[in-house]
Amino acid sequence: MQVSKFNFGLKRMFAQSLIGLMGALSLSAPVAHANSDILGAGATFAQPIIDTWLYAFQKAQPLRAEYQAVGSAEGIRRITSRTVDFAVTDIALTQSELVHDDLFQYPLVVSGITPVVNLPGVPTNSLKITPTLLAKIMMGELTEWDDPALKEINPTLSLPSMPILVVHRQEGSGTTFTFTHYLAQVSEEWDKRFGIGSQVMWPIGMSVKGNVGMAMAVKATPGSIGYIEYMYAKQHQLNTPLLQNAAQQFVSPSLRTFEQAARQAQWSRPSFYQSLTNLPGAQSWPIVGVSYLIVHKLQNDLNDARETLKLLNWIYSNGAALAKEQDYWLVDDESVLTRVKAAWAQMRDTKGQLVLKP
Repeated sequence: MQVSKFNFGLKRMFAQSLIGLMGALSLSAPVAHANSDILGAGATFAQPIIDTWLYAFQKAQPLRAEYQAVGSAEGIRRITSRTVDFAVTDIALTQSELVHDDLFQYPLVVSGITPVVNLPGVPTNSLKITPTLLAKIMMGELTEWDDPALKEINPTLSLPSMPILVVHRQEGSGTTFTFTHYLAQVSEEWDKRFGIGSQVMWPIGMSVKGNVGMAMAVKATPGSIGYIEYMYAKQHQLNTPLLQNAAQQFVSPSLRTFEQAARQAQWSRPSFYQSLTNLPGAQSWPIVGVSYLIVHKLQNDLNDARETLKLLNWIYSNGAALAKEQDYWLVDDESVLTRVKAAWAQMRDTKGQLVLKP
């Protein structure tokens, strides 16, 4: 698969630009906590469940925690420059990139990314779209909602005679990275022309910022189609189509279909990187993303580090049920947790003291 030369948010950019630049900063740069004891930043993909966790955590602990949903690329920049205690990204860094800046990365949550449409007269979860047709829409090759190719697979729907307006993300986005990764898997033409990226040179459409911006734009624009993390689609009551998966079945986005894909993950790499797009299985949703949590192995402030690990441990101990309520799946695979806790046990401060007390 081709990596787009316009992808300013790809892992190569992180390695050569962000990490290289920020690696030159002093290790002693403090975390600017503002009004919080624990500060995180990054992807909007997992923001709804992270906010829920932080609210519940603060009810149980005398600690203040804040998460700033600024996008995966900005989250990487902030953790690399040590202005936050943890970052969340939907674009996994490679092992060499992690080693370069002494970072540890592991999977946090899994959920689905879904196309969303605004089609007057078409009920939600009724429009069928194949991977080929979705790629053609995003490339501007299929331009009308009543195109014969769409009518053929939707014979019972009254598709409106109106142009298709594509809405895409403006900033470096992990949601875009996962979505274009899927398009590159199912369309050779997309792969050759646009590739995979947190930002790509979209051939058509209007750009918006963030998942909330996407939701508002699609909801306000008849004839539009965009892509969004499923929780935002539910929150904003957007029309989600049925998407044909690798088993040639038309499936709905739901926690059940996300789990069907997520259960196939093999978290064997040192970086834990795993692609969950276009996986087999009759009930697998084909566009599933992973949000990864990133922390520094070497910590500047011992107390800050202990407070951060207290939060992260609380999430893995108490967060699964809350995640399911919002259609996320907390990655609580035992092999993952064993490796994560072993890494926590090795974390030290700049004086060589273990963060976790023996």
